Amino acid sequence: MTGSPIAEAATALFVPGHRADRFAKAVSCGADLVIVDWEDAVPADMKVQSRRDTLAALTSPDPAFWAAVRINALSEGGAGDLDALGNAFTTARGAHLRAVLLPKAESLADVETVAAALPGVPIVPLVETAAGLAVAVKLAASPAVVRLGFGALDFGVDVDATSAIMLDHARCALVLASRAAGLGPPLDSPNPEFRNENLIRSSATSARALGMGGQLCIHPNQVPIVADAFTPTRAEIAWAQRVVDAGDYGAIAVDGAMVDRPVFLRAERILARAAR
Repeated sequence: MTGSPIAEAATALFVPGHRADRFAKAVSCGADLVIVDWEDAVPADMKVQSRRDTLAALTSPDPAFWAAVRINALSEGGAGDLDALGNAFTTARGAHLRAVLLPKAESLADVETVAAALPGVPIVPLVETAAGLAVAVKLAASPAVVRLGFGALDFGVDVDATSAIMLDHARCALVLASRAAGLGPPLDSPNPEFRNENLIRSSATSARALGMGGQLCIHPNQVPIVADAFTPTRAEIAWAQRVVDAGDYGAIAVDGAMVDRPVFLRAERILARAAR
């Protein structure tokens, strides 16, 4: 499903499902994708209201916004979320639902359950446990899956590790699984920091360097910083354009360095990212 808005989103902003007063603001922040959260951001006693307010917005004749929804894990109320979504959407109205994010995805059966409840709706499994990482290739290969996502905090708790090496190992595994399945690169875990611009930028830049294709955001302040980190710099674009202009004619020299087919393809990819 590469080429779809979900597959190419670099910024994906969460908004709590029980805060309908924030829906319009979330859309105005400029994120590539808005995700209404029914899981971690919603208190247990607000889950019903979260469903009600979200579905009212997404099924209105002139919807205030189009959004994805992160349901609860299937073992933690997600089945009820699927029933609510399935009952609310007819084929026509279902177009207002961008995708469903499935937290703590740990098996192909989890994905198939969501796909059966919401035919045709793109699914983004969130890998947040060792069990999920172990089947990432299978998750990515499902026809219903448009992209993978990573939940670093839950993953760290599951494997009882805080090392950046362990978390980056998981990121790399998801990048490889996505590439092998022909998916767009995965969405990285959100950074809990939303005031320190340097920390936000370094987190997003590191994720991009590992091959991640975007990052989940938990605050509007993060959106422009993350977007900038995942956008090629002017210098990168200029270099890529010089390489492409030189032509794919075997080994050639650009800026005093040899350029062959792999470098040419990298330049084309930079220009494609810049165009998006």
